[in-house]
Amino acid sequence: IAEVTERYAPIAGLRSSDTVLLGHESATRDDELLEIAQRQGVPQELAREWSWILDSYPLLDVVRLGSQAGEDLELVGRVYFLLYDRFGIEALLKRIGALPQTTRWESLARMSMREDVYTTLVSMAAEALQAEGETAEDHVDTWERENQIQLARLRSALGDIAAGGAGG
Repeated sequence: IAEVTERYAPIAGLRSSDTVLLGHESATRDDELLEIAQRQGVPQELAREWSWILDSYPLLDVVRLGSQAGEDLELVGRVYFLLYDRFGIEALLKRIGALPQTTRWESLARMSMREDVYTTLVSMAAEALQAEGETAEDHVDTWERENQIQLARLRSALGDIAAGGAGG
């Protein structure tokens, strides 16, 4: 347990720093959750903590990827959340969350889909971090230019899903 705690200790630093890693969609969601908690009378500090819970899971990936790539966690987090926004991961996760879960198999399928989304996002971030660039935007822009054809297919598939296609 101590090893795991030590390995992921940087998450607390990432969450408590003034550095904003989240993209617009995630930050907006967090602000909405904070407002809901405050309207319910939850104390400010606890409300903020609760509003950040959903973003703690991706930070596990950010810390793991940063340690594997030997990169600064702030850069890794910025690349990760930039890709999160550019590829509409928030909307995709909401679509997955809206799927039925009346049976054990439906619940397992939803879990599997979420894990696939996060695994793909980590892979994309790892590749983007290897691309040339000084800033997160530079890394992602270079990676996108180098992978235009594959990303066009991905964006098309994600567009179909967002539009309610592909079985939705």
